[in-house]
Amino acid sequence: MKVLIDGGIFQMQSHGGVSRIYKEIFPKISDLDSNCELILTHKHSIDLFNFIFKKIFYLEPRNRLPYYNQIKSYLNALIRLYYLKNEKEIVYHATYYNIPDLWSGKIIVSVFDLIHEKFPSYVNEMDYFSFIKIKEQAIKKADKIISISESTKKDLITYYGISKEKIEVIPLGVSDDFNLKLKYEGFLYNKLNFSYFLYVGRKSLYKNINILYLALQNCEFKNYKLVLVSSPLEKREIEYLKKLGIYNQIIVFSNIHDKDLAYLYKNAKCFVYPSIYEGFGIPLLEAARMKVKIVCSNIPSSVEVIKDGAIYFDPNSVESLVDALLKSFESNNSIIEKAYNYASLYSWEICAEKTLDLYYKLSNF
Repeated sequence: MKVLIDGGIFQMQSHGGVSRIYKEIFPKISDLDSNCELILTHKHSIDLFNFIFKKIFYLEPRNRLPYYNQIKSYLNALIRLYYLKNEKEIVYHATYYNIPDLWSGKIIVSVFDLIHEKFPSYVNEMDYFSFIKIKEQAIKKADKIISISESTKKDLITYYGISKEKIEVIPLGVSDDFNLKLKYEGFLYNKLNFSYFLYVGRKSLYKNINILYLALQNCEFKNYKLVLVSSPLEKREIEYLKKLGIYNQIIVFSNIHDKDLAYLYKNAKCFVYPSIYEGFGIPLLEAARMKVKIVCSNIPSSVEVIKDGAIYFDPNSVESLVDALLKSFESNNSIIEKAYNYASLYSWEICAEKTLDLYYKLSNF
């Protein structure tokens, strides 16, 4: 069986986010079945993996000649079609909604969330219309859609009117680096001699980090730091935090290894996940694996993943978050054990196995 994988996501995003998901599952699919031949469609993405069985010749992604990139994209598309014109039983897996116009074979499209559809005011207007058009076309062309949660599946049915039979729910996993048994000797060792809340993620509007800043103003938390594993603070953010009077309570770590992140989870007073919307929620699994209390917004995807293993709050209420943080001080460790047990149900191996099964179902191999 052959699977043609659109590697465009790796040109957009070399690490983290959606690209991280594929970096986890593709090597595992290769290990699970040597008869499944994975073929990536971009030179750059081929360089990211050492397990690819076949490589297609592609023009280099960068050149200073006029119009090179436009010509390159067109020629690469022709190369792909020429290479595959006589191939049978090939499944095309669109990693981020990019499908060749002339492709007539079976198509799988992965959908991770519906942020643009549910919260259009959170994204640039031009980005919104161009992205939605591409995404809608991909979803309509797809023979099967991979949804990362039941919550996202429901949103797909609601916003696109898709038959539930067309959607395959394949939950995500969690890295083996999030393991309490692993010994840590990184740069943070013995340096976290203060009490802190932990936030992990970007600072996009839907991530709702501002509610955490506002909650931190409460006098009950004046002796607590807020550790952000996110992008560095911009000047406007620094000015805003100073205005709130909490700038000295903020510590930021960017681009750290998973082993360092695991150590931050392990030593946190609690992990806070204030998002207004998520398609899944990998940080919830990471926190649960490291046995830290989880304070989480009561959105559908989070409740689906971690169930009663978290202390929930209304993401639109600062008071609700403050109450949840205070409750985390008092609650016993039973909630931690619940979260840990739920997290054990998810793994990248399971994700890879289910993805591989779907490839075979669609290829009629």
